[in-house]
Amino acid sequence: MPIAPDQEDAIDSTPPVPTFEPDKAPEFEKPPYMVVGSTFIAQSEQGDIRIPMAFKTKLFRLMPDNLEPIGMLFHLLEGEQKTRDQLDELEFEESREIARNFIKAYNERQQVRRLGESGRSSSS
Repeated sequence: MPIAPDQEDAIDSTPPVPTFEPDKAPEFEKPPYMVVGSTFIAQSEQGDIRIPMAFKTKLFRLMPDNLEPIGMLFHLLEGEQKTRDQLDELEFEESREIARNFIKAYNERQQVRRLGESGRSSSS
């Protein structure tokens, strides 16, 4: 994802986001951020904020360069008005932290996919 250079360290320094299969989500106290299936879930005072992790190519193609994570997230949430509204009601720093963790989870997911693809192509 094209990200503002000054934001890369903030994203890289956040701890990994736990990932679960859809039917294996924890029933105990949930972590503040997690990925269940193909959905990023952030815990907030507003309740769960669910953000899809699959996007149309045009959203990436039309994304301006060097956006901060919060700008990237709102760009990707085009058409997801309920989620945008939930984020709009949070304190800015909480929304910013959600955006950073979302970007980190998204990047980790893409990295795992690339590693899986390279493993399949090298074993052919």
